[in-house]
Amino acid sequence: FYLYVVHLLGIKGISPLQALYLLFLIFGIIGLIAALIGYYYALAVKRSFSKADVANFKVKSVKPLEVKDDRFVVLKLLGNLVATSLIIIALRAVPFHYSLPLLLVYWAALYYYYPQAFKYFKKLALWVQLAIFWLLAVLFYAQSNHLSISLDVVLIGFRLILRALVIIIFFAVLSIQIRTPLIKSFLLRRGFNSLYLTLKLASSTLPQFVDIMTKRGLDKRIFRRLIFATINLVYYFEKKIKHRTLFIVEGERDAGKTHFMIELAKALNDYGISVGGIFTIKDKKQDGSLDYLVTNITQDQKVLLCTSRPVVDYYYKTKNFYFLKQGVKYGNLLIKEYFHSLVIMIDEVGILELNNLGWDKTLETLFNLNKNMVWSVRKRYVKQLLGKYYVNEAIIFDISVDTPQLAASTIVDKIFHKYD
Repeated sequence: FYLYVVHLLGIKGISPLQALYLLFLIFGIIGLIAALIGYYYALAVKRSFSKADVANFKVKSVKPLEVKDDRFVVLKLLGNLVATSLIIIALRAVPFHYSLPLLLVYWAALYYYYPQAFKYFKKLALWVQLAIFWLLAVLFYAQSNHLSISLDVVLIGFRLILRALVIIIFFAVLSIQIRTPLIKSFLLRRGFNSLYLTLKLASSTLPQFVDIMTKRGLDKRIFRRLIFATINLVYYFEKKIKHRTLFIVEGERDAGKTHFMIELAKALNDYGISVGGIFTIKDKKQDGSLDYLVTNITQDQKVLLCTSRPVVDYYYKTKNFYFLKQGVKYGNLLIKEYFHSLVIMIDEVGILELNNLGWDKTLETLFNLNKNMVWSVRKRYVKQLLGKYYVNEAIIFDISVDTPQLAASTIVDKIFHKYD
């Protein structure tokens, strides 16, 4: 690297540190000049676009990648990290006829478990770029070492491309592994919810950007089109990350969250607040099994939501319970019946919603309608849910400390302040 920097600068006798400083200074000045030119050019172009034209520009939506849970994902993640490191070392230090079969076996295993990670390799453009990089690597290595192009030099360039592919595939697989509910839950519990907000928004940026860049009827000048795309994405993010307020009743399992919610609904009614929503009522059977029934606010209609007894045709299975399709469907219908209420209460939001199931779509609709919601949530799921639904402001009531009357007073004050 030092010899390459000296060759690039054309200055002999310079120390490595001085060469590095000088190189950074040159590229820093060039970058600053380019940034200033781009900034002032963008300001000039922006004046030619109206905010209404940009905001009304329609772009396609992209379905996010759904990743199923995997109880062995931690071992696979660590194995991916270790194997990638060993493969890179092998490509450099082990004879090619030994390292290449090892690499192919490793990739075959990854393709078996994570075929989604290889979808980009179907694109011809990627292989054209890799071929160009391979050609440049061969020419650069031959010229730097004063060698003629031979099979050994070609193989050295091929090794470089293989190492690049190993890194690309490693991060492609890693991006899938960290989206599994197990890894996601672990990171969110450790305070990395902002990381997932960023990943979720960033994953939608590229398709939006490409759609704008390829749409007909826009300015054909590439820089103006790039700026148009950037401005549009700014408005897209502003629309996505809007202020969301949520009231949460938190507590441990079987600590009395549902009873707290019922008493809170009564206290809100005493203030003249219209309340709607659903509760989950526990029903313990004589044989010791447990059922949970989903019911409306008045508790005059009840449908089985989940049971601890084994069920063949279940909607979702947790460690202890089988959730039923009819119960989830009925709960969603009940919530929608209360869209007109000033406050909508939803009991036991948790593991189903974190897996995009249960009341997930209905909750997203309520957020988009800017409805006042009160959820009861187990403490272990609070941070994960706040991250999943982009909640900016969470007002949390702990059932071991707060009372339903205090919660009702706080909610009423917040609602009336909202509409002032």
